[in-house]
This record gives sequence, structure tokens and C-alpha cells, in this order.
Amino acid sequence: MIDYNALEQIRYYPLPYRIRRLRRLLGMSQKEFAQHINSSQTLIALWEGGKNAPSEKSLDKIVAAFDLPSDFFLDIDIQRLG
Repeated sequence: MIDYNALEQIRYYPLPYRIRRLRRLLGMSQKEFAQHINSSQTLIALWEGGKNAPSEKSLDKIVAAFDLPSDFFLDIDIQRLG
């Protein structure tokens, strides 16, 4: 279970940081998280390093894995436009 106080602290950080921090809050390695969402460790590393963004399908898996609303993973600029 994720501490919701921790969520508020990372909500406005860049997406790569949010993914990495949430994964660590769950106590998962990149490899474990990749297996959990049926992906590859390399892809997780690219997302967390900011070198690649998750596809819509991958983002759906991430949202489900963390059991959070999808808007938590949207970029801040998109949230401000809405």
C-alpha cells in the first residue's frame, strides 16, 4: 500500500521521477515491476530515465499497478490546461 502523504510530495515532479518513486514505495526492483506489468526492465529504465515515455497501453498498466487515478500520471502542463 502506498502512503498517500508521499503521493502529495511527488505529484508535481516529472513523470520519470513519479514512476521511479512509486515503484520504490512498493518495494519493487525495476525487474519485479516490469514482470508485474508484463513489460521489460529495459523499458522501465528508459521511462525512469526520461529517455522514453510510456505508451497509452503501458500507462494503463502503470495506473492499474499503482491503483491510482490516471490523472496522477499526466504531465503538469496538461493538468493546467484542463
